[in-house]
Amino acid sequence: MITIRIACLPWSKGDPVLNVLYEEIAAVVRSVPSAKVEQENDLLVLYEEDLMPDGLGNEVLVEILDIPETMGLEDRNTLSKGVGRNVFDKVRTVVPSTRVKCVVRNPDPKDITTIF
Repeated sequence: MITIRIACLPWSKGDPVLNVLYEEIAAVVRSVPSAKVEQENDLLVLYEEDLMPDGLGNEVLVEILDIPETMGLEDRNTLSKGVGRNVFDKVRTVVPSTRVKCVVRNPDPKDITTIF
């Protein structure tokens, strides 16, 4: 199961924007065949709250974890750019100066990082 952790979003638990964001992220992941996400149980998206009073301000971190070992570099790059762009586009409607860092953590030692 692919896990996507998103930290420091400007919305609280239960906000409808998170449901929309989930659907958009799921569509990106499903568009990559080597991700092997065919049903809802194959993807877990975690929204982690920023518990610091001052927080990171305009910084959002996205980590994509537990990808299949067979996923190639091009597909990892597609995931990083697609998921990162979706988060960036949503957050900048609320925080125009936002910065999103999307990292694909994978079994080999080279992570893919995209910054918007």
